[in-house]
Amino acid sequence: MVYNETSRLAAGEGTVLNVVSQIRIEQPAELVFEYVADPEHFPDWNAAVRSVRSTCGSRREVGATYAMVRQLPAGPAENVVEIVARAAPGTFAVRTASGPTRFVHHYRFVADPGANSTMIRLDAQVDLGAFVALSGSLAHRVALGGVENSLKALKRVLEPG
Repeated sequence: MVYNETSRLAAGEGTVLNVVSQIRIEQPAELVFEYVADPEHFPDWNAAVRSVRSTCGSRREVGATYAMVRQLPAGPAENVVEIVARAAPGTFAVRTASGPTRFVHHYRFVADPGANSTMIRLDAQVDLGAFVALSGSLAHRVALGGVENSLKALKRVLEPG
């Protein structure tokens, strides 16, 4: 995993952590994309996500929104997430539309047909806000570990055996 540690938002709104991580999954890109691009599957592979339910729009299409409940180190958080990009089987992105924590997760799927596998690259921007001020580098380690653990869990869910 590589990352650019921090960059400031305007007027002291918080600290944004930019995280880039990737993992290879031994499944075709179409299958991996369809699973990841359905927010209702997030609880299956993201340990922080407790529940997701559709709230508005055509399910799984750009503009659709979902209520998401997560358990974070600082306590429970409820956000509305919106699908902002969806182009099968190459790109999927969600962002928070409301709630206490702000983030954008942009997934790219690159197929390796010869190996029947898919490389997923996640570019995430996470506003750590006051949590950074209180805990410094601990917040960075928690956010980075969370992203990496989620991708490893996704691999376990999607790969046979």
